[in-house]
Amino acid sequence: MKARRVLERELSRIPAPLSHKLYLEQYVTDVGAATELLFMGFNGGGIAGKQVIDLGAGNGILSIGAILLGAESVTAVEVDPDLGKLLAENVSDYPVEVLNIDVSDVSGHWDTAIMNPPWGSQSRGADRPFIDMATAIADNVYSIHNYKSVEFLRKYYSGKGRILKERKILVEIPKTYRHHEKDKEFFEAVIFSVTTVED
Repeated sequence: MKARRVLERELSRIPAPLSHKLYLEQYVTDVGAATELLFMGFNGGGIAGKQVIDLGAGNGILSIGAILLGAESVTAVEVDPDLGKLLAENVSDYPVEVLNIDVSDVSGHWDTAIMNPPWGSQSRGADRPFIDMATAIADNVYSIHNYKSVEFLRKYYSGKGRILKERKILVEIPKTYRHHEKDKEFFEAVIFSVTTVED
């Protein structure tokens, strides 16, 4: 499966959680953003035939997308036990292993890490443990972040690997919490492609 519209259609069918936890900054990953990240990884040689880890997997949208694009296997990490149950149900028909643990407890090595980590809106620096772990355990990292932090992210990633690509996108976030005033809003985001493998 390599057609973008086909992947978007499949990802849009994945059941989303009915409730979210603000302290974990839980949001459903936008289908368009997920597709953009996955195709960046696919075109960069980091998905097809690779062992992939999805950090902060949520409902499994990136995990399932990676499998549909030919990943050999995916490990999906999700700390929230409630969300972990939905994740396990969503990926039950795919070669995806679910680990219901904190990202800081991950150990091992993977070809590629994919993630849409917390953006740090509720807790400043909440994305750093994800970046630290991804760059420690994977040769390639594909990650979505708040574009407002792009300057910091460039420096932070550059201290842990080599940035191969950087793409600015718009992410749609539906009304999720009480403080959200609109049914949906669009936010500027950035996808980073980073390698930790030395030349």
